[in-house]
Amino acid sequence: MIRKIEIERFSLTTSKAFNEVIAGVNAAIGHPDMAEFGRSTHEARSFAELKSTVGNELSNAGLVTLMRLDQGGCA
Repeated sequence: MIRKIEIERFSLTTSKAFNEVIAGVNAAIGHPDMAEFGRSTHEARSFAELKSTVGNELSNAGLVTLMRLDQGGCA
């Protein structure tokens, strides 16, 4: 099956250093303790419990990091 999707793109230019921008984005994202998060989501007995567990880890922006990969970190 083929689906068409629309994507909106925008650009933003700043005088801040790249590391400052990344630090700001990182600060605006929730970072759960993944061992505890995994236990809590596994133990959830209903969708409401699961939704609550995930919701507790969201940042004010509604974002959460569940996995972070650093492709540049491999030698």
